[in-house]
Amino acid sequence: MKSRLAVAVLAVLFVPAAWVCATGCSHEGAGVTPAPDAAADGIVAAHDGGGDASDATADGSDARADGGADAVADGPAAFTPPADMRDRIGVYAWGFDPSAWPGTPDQLTWATNEVAGLGGRTVRVYLGPQDIYGVLAPGDAGAFDLATAATSGAYRALFANPSFDTYLLTTYSSGDDANDWTAGYTAAQIATERQEIAALGSALLSTFPGKTFVILNWEGDNALAPVATSQAAWDGYTAWIGARSAGVADARKAAAATTARLYFGLEFNLVRSLATNAPCDTSANKCVISVVAPQVDVDFYSYSSWQSLGPNLTPAQVAAGLQADLTSALGYVKEKDGGAGATPAQFLVGEFGAPREQADLGECAAMQRAAAIVPAIVAWGAAYGVFWQIIDNRPSGQPDDFVDGFGLYKASGPASLSAALFQTLYATQVATPPVPPGCPLVSQGGVVNGTTFSAGDIDGGTTLSIFGTGFTDAGDVVHVREATAQWSVQAGSPFFYASPGQINATLPGIPGGQNALVFVTGGDGVDSNGQIVSVGP
Repeated sequence: MKSRLAVAVLAVLFVPAAWVCATGCSHEGAGVTPAPDAAADGIVAAHDGGGDASDATADGSDARADGGADAVADGPAAFTPPADMRDRIGVYAWGFDPSAWPGTPDQLTWATNEVAGLGGRTVRVYLGPQDIYGVLAPGDAGAFDLATAATSGAYRALFANPSFDTYLLTTYSSGDDANDWTAGYTAAQIATERQEIAALGSALLSTFPGKTFVILNWEGDNALAPVATSQAAWDGYTAWIGARSAGVADARKAAAATTARLYFGLEFNLVRSLATNAPCDTSANKCVISVVAPQVDVDFYSYSSWQSLGPNLTPAQVAAGLQADLTSALGYVKEKDGGAGATPAQFLVGEFGAPREQADLGECAAMQRAAAIVPAIVAWGAAYGVFWQIIDNRPSGQPDDFVDGFGLYKASGPASLSAALFQTLYATQVATPPVPPGCPLVSQGGVVNGTTFSAGDIDGGTTLSIFGTGFTDAGDVVHVREATAQWSVQAGSPFFYASPGQINATLPGIPGGQNALVFVTGGDGVDSNGQIVSVGP
C-alpha cells in the first residue's frame, strides 16, 4: 500500500503530461437510502446515507428507554484526546466504489488496509445486517447478530489487526435496519436493543484486548428527516438512543477487568436549518442536538459536518465554521446540566470532507479544505476527527447525483492530493498540503456549445468549449458523467483541442433530456471542479 501511494504521488507531483463513482453518498447499510440531497452550486452533494424511515414496525407508543438517563454513569468520567494524529484523525470506509478492487482480499480488509497504508490507526466502518462489504457468512444476513458478526470473519480480522487501535462503528441491529423507532419504541423493543448492544459490547471487550471501540448511529437528523413532523418518531428515536447507551453501560459493568475500552456516541448532522440558517430549537426547527442530546447521557457527540459546511467558502472560513458549529452543539448539550459537565473532548467530528467535483472546489481546493479542518479540530479540542472517506463513493444511480469524489483514493485507483496530505499528517503530525503540479479549474458557467458559445444549446454530439485555468496543453482528459455512466474524451477524439485556458471536446452521444457533469483531469492527474450542463434531446 505504501509503495502504491508513493508511486501514485510521484505520478501526481512530477509527471507533466496525458473514475467513475457517484454516490449513494454517505453510508450504505443500516436501512441505508441516499441522504436528503444538499445542493451546492447546482451540484447535489449526495452523501450516501443511512436511515430509511419507511419501514416502521413500532406500535406507536411513546415509550422512552429506561436506561438512557444514567446509561453511562459508570463509564469514563473524562476523556483525554489522543496526542498522536495517527490516532486522533481517522478515515471512514463505507459506501465506497469498489471499481478498483482487485477481488482479494475482501472489500472490508481491502479498504481498511488503504487506511493503514497511509499510517492511520483509527478507522470508522459499518457494522450491521446489510452485507455492504460482502463478508458475512452465508445466512448471516437473514439472522443477523451483532456480536457474532463482530467476532468472526473479516470483522474479527479487522478488530485484531495490530495496525489499528481505535474503531468507530456505525452500528445497526436488524431492528435498527428497519428504523423501527419511527412510530414510537416499546418497552419490549428497548429491552431487545439494549440486550443486543450489550452482547456486542461484551464480545468486543472480551475478545479484543487493548482496543478502543465507539458505537455510533448514522446522521440522526437525516434519519429523522422523513418523519420529522411526528412527535412519536422523535420520542422513539430518543428511546432508541437511550437503549443503546444503556447496553454499552451494561457491557462495561460486565467486563470491568478488560484492557479494551468501549464508548457510546450520538451522531447528529445539523446545528441549524440548511434552508433558513435558523438555529436548532425544540419546536419549529427540531434537531437531534437540541431535542435528543439533552435527554440522553452518552460518552460522545459526533458531528457529521460534510453537509453543513457549504460551498463558496475559503479553507479558513470552513475551519472557523466548523469550530462555531461545534461550539453551538456544546451549548445545547450543556443545557441539560445547567451549563456544567460537557467538554469539547466529548465531541467527535464524525465526518468531514468535500468532493473534488463540487462546483467551487476541484482536487486542489478539496485538499486545502481538509488541511485547514484537521488543525481546527485539534485546536477546538474535539476528541477525534474522521475524514469521509478512503475511496470515492459508490455511484448512486440517481439522475442528478453526480458527486462522488470524496475519496483519498479515486475509484479508478490513483491517490488524490488529499491522500498525500494524510500520509504527511500521519508521518509528521502536521497537515502540510502537498505542492501540486497544477490545479485545473473550470470557470463557473464555463462549459458551452463550442460553436454558439451558449450553455443552453448542448446536445449529444455537440462540440463543447470548456473555459478555465490550469489546463496543461497535453494529456488533459474531459470527463462527462450522467447518472452512473461516465465517458472520457481526450486527444485523438474529434475536434479535440487543449490550451491552458480552453479545451474543446466532442460530447459523447449521451441520452438527452438530462443533466450531465463535466470536469477535467489534467495531464498531471489532478482533477478540476465540475460544472453541470443540461443536455437537450
